[in-house]
Amino acid sequence: MSELREGRKAETRAARIMDELSMRLREDRRERGPRTADAAWVDHPLDDWLEVLRDGKQLPEASMMALAVGMDQTLAIRDALIVSIVTGAAGLDKEVLMGFASRPHAPEVCDRMGRMLTEAFTDEHGGVDGARCRAAVAALERMVAAVPERYRVQPLTIIAYVLWWLGDRRAPSYALQALAIDAGCSLAAIVLGALRRGAYPVWLR
Repeated sequence: MSELREGRKAETRAARIMDELSMRLREDRRERGPRTADAAWVDHPLDDWLEVLRDGKQLPEASMMALAVGMDQTLAIRDALIVSIVTGAAGLDKEVLMGFASRPHAPEVCDRMGRMLTEAFTDEHGGVDGARCRAAVAALERMVAAVPERYRVQPLTIIAYVLWWLGDRRAPSYALQALAIDAGCSLAAIVLGALRRGAYPVWLR
């Protein structure tokens, strides 16, 4: 019983902290505008995220919460993380990722993201970095386990996307978990649709 109580206390603490962070980000976006606020929000967490991808380091709790909150408020942050996982060397370029996270509607940013994802998807030689993908999935699974339910949708969706990209049969399970929390999560639905059609990146066909 004591372990159960401690677990509930930890969940309550995490929920309180993340709701406070969410309010802070919303206020900053209203005051300074989404572009400036989002760039400031992801600046340090992206450094930590890139260390996860490059060196397999653990994602610190503060950055884990910041990224979960950021993805909950703007899908541009989620999309930047996806690009960092499945694309080539440019996916580890912080300046590029900052643009994706904070200026998603700028024409040059849209064009660059489209090119990077298309090149990765159509690479016949399987340019995906397996170690990078595994490190990302492990970090996102820890995030899912640590955050309240509403903040799990986008990490679950990224995991589903990356596992689909790898041809991993666990992908549908994560997509369904995301949709069970938020039936309107379009990317999770897209992943399921691709799986049902047998649509995969070129090197898996």
